[in-house]
Amino acid sequence: LVGLAIVLDAGILIFIASYTACMAFSDFVGSARTAGVVFLSRSSQPSLRFQVELKEAALGLRVVSLLDLDVEPDRELTRVLRWNVYRTSESAEWTGLIQELMDLARIIVLDARVSSPAVLRETEFALTPALRQKVLILTGEDGCAPVLDEFRENHDAALLRGLPRLTEIQLLAVIHRRVRSELYPARMRGTPVGTAGENTPAEEGGQANEQSRHVLVRHRGKELAIPTTAVNPYTPSEMASELGQLASVVLYCDYPGVSEELDAACRTIRELLSSSSARWVGVEEDADAIIWMQPGSDHKRFRYAVGSPGDEERLMAAECGHGELAACVVTSVCEYFKPQEMDVSPGDVGDLVSLIRECNRALTGAMLVQNMDKVRLLMLELKVAIERIGSTDEEEAIASIAAAIADSAAACEQLGFGEAHALLDSAIEAAANIGPAMIPMLTKGMNEPEPAVRRAFQRALGRVRKGS
Repeated sequence: LVGLAIVLDAGILIFIASYTACMAFSDFVGSARTAGVVFLSRSSQPSLRFQVELKEAALGLRVVSLLDLDVEPDRELTRVLRWNVYRTSESAEWTGLIQELMDLARIIVLDARVSSPAVLRETEFALTPALRQKVLILTGEDGCAPVLDEFRENHDAALLRGLPRLTEIQLLAVIHRRVRSELYPARMRGTPVGTAGENTPAEEGGQANEQSRHVLVRHRGKELAIPTTAVNPYTPSEMASELGQLASVVLYCDYPGVSEELDAACRTIRELLSSSSARWVGVEEDADAIIWMQPGSDHKRFRYAVGSPGDEERLMAAECGHGELAACVVTSVCEYFKPQEMDVSPGDVGDLVSLIRECNRALTGAMLVQNMDKVRLLMLELKVAIERIGSTDEEEAIASIAAAIADSAAACEQLGFGEAHALLDSAIEAAANIGPAMIPMLTKGMNEPEPAVRRAFQRALGRVRKGS
């Protein structure tokens, strides 16, 4: 997850310390794409279908709600929306969650066509001075809005003055235009997505710079243009487990030494990979793989490529900011030498394992670029995923839950966010739901060197034993 403070081994401690230093002077700001749209509506199949339409209009921006997927079960709607609906149970405290989501959201869509006590309560939250500028009102084709009519009975009608009132077609068009104009500035449109949710800059006039989509690699007089892809860096726990596969790997680093940031990142990369017993050589022909490092599309970004020129199809490249450069490069090296992708079984549990792994990596990336809004939103998403995987009672969930306990405990220690504490509570509750099968993994966690992580495993172990 984001537990950069987890003590893994001496080599990784060096890596973490170097990263902390890099982050201290980084002014890199996370992308606004992560903020999202919150949809407030009464649970029904038409509402769920409209949330799908909102997703399409929002050009990939996350659209979330607390709607009930089981109100009128539909397999296709469940498949499309299950990671975008944060409803957990009827008895769960939902008001704090919806207020948190509205605080983080870029746009709030209030469906005023069908009233309910919950929608009226959400309306009260949405029309507070801090949030009302985000609100778009969805009305019927004839302009009817029963939610607003009921709201006027107990509140000042002036709170509704000036709010946009739109039909479905009008609202979808406004969402689409706003996402393009506000969340995707003209200088970013048409450019590839970089790491940790950042977009690489384009040329003036909105035209993408084709060269920025590639890393140019020169080897033995031959030049290759490697297309860049998005990279979410490994979490610290993943880093610890994956670095072991690099023992005896021989590496060569090719970089121009054009900036202090690039020099510092290269030193950190060398130190971390050396801690895994990888060897560095001074002649690229003797290496199993080469790491090419280059300046990026502006002074705050860098490009890199990893691989062997003799294996062009597997060459990997990306562009990112200096705060995340070392983590992304090491992740790419590990991925390059990984024998095969981790297998997950088909079905809901396998999907949840994959989702949790990718969210953890995205969260690590968000921490490295200090995008705290994205950190909070991903923690909320992870909390829901952990609750769901804990309710499956399947042993396949054990490793994901144990990792969530360790990472969220470290995040609590490092950040103190309420979302981190809620995520830890959910992970411990998920362990209790799995039961005695969790005990070996929790017992192993008692040997973690970080005190906060040991305390979390001890708490989880006590919870499991109490319930068994």
